[in-house]
Amino acid sequence: LRVSRQKAEQVVARLEQMGLLTRDAEGGMRATEEGRREALRVVRIHRLWERYLADETGLPPDDWHRRAHELEHLTNDEDLRVLERGLGFPQYDPHGDPIPSEGGSMPPLRGDRVEHARPGDTLVISHLEDEPHARYVELVSHGLAVGMPIRLDRLGQDSVRLESQGRTVQITRDAAQNLWVRPAELRPDQQAILDGRTLASLKVGESAVVRGISPRVRGLQRRRLLDLGFVPGSIVTPEFRSPGGDPTAFRVRGTLIALRRDQAALIFVEPPAETA
Repeated sequence: LRVSRQKAEQVVARLEQMGLLTRDAEGGMRATEEGRREALRVVRIHRLWERYLADETGLPPDDWHRRAHELEHLTNDEDLRVLERGLGFPQYDPHGDPIPSEGGSMPPLRGDRVEHARPGDTLVISHLEDEPHARYVELVSHGLAVGMPIRLDRLGQDSVRLESQGRTVQITRDAAQNLWVRPAELRPDQQAILDGRTLASLKVGESAVVRGISPRVRGLQRRRLLDLGFVPGSIVTPEFRSPGGDPTAFRVRGTLIALRRDQAALIFVEPPAETA
């Protein structure tokens, strides 16, 4: 935790005074019943704020934990109930961690570490552990997100190789400790995401059918793309590109919509003939 021994002793003493912690004769520490309730309450606040930041703001994944840590100490019980109700009573935070209920019950953690899967397995990411932070940043830097379909290619001594979004991804064995998955028979939108063909790959005049939007796209950005017509089943055609090659004007549902290449690369498609 990067705190001095003196500071740690002060914190422990304060927790004892508050009735949240007890120490036995051998110096061991244990949370009291009140301490366990308070710990669950803080976890609940933190994970609900992470859910809010992911779904309702444009804050990048790297910042969810830090900002939620700041907000958790400013939130009273009534604020928490309003927050939870507004989010639709979610059971999991955006990393896939279970959110404790008001009564203290905890949904199960879904899936298992990727190292327990077999090469060739088709999987869906169920949890990205965000601590240690460096491991989480490595996973996010490769475009991995909860809900992302992947295929396990190889479990090496020092690295793990995956197929994701039409490309090969290699992560360190350390980062793989933070990657949890579950076996899955993929839906059409998930299969399209695994195959990796996106709007960004289309030539001008080449039509395709939208199959899905990347799980990396959340909240306001996702709702905006859906509102613009990029919903599963929509036929989309790039009509022209700017002189510099970016952005591109796409015709969708009778309207021309300009998207940057990085935005178009998050919308997965199939040729019309393959959707029959």
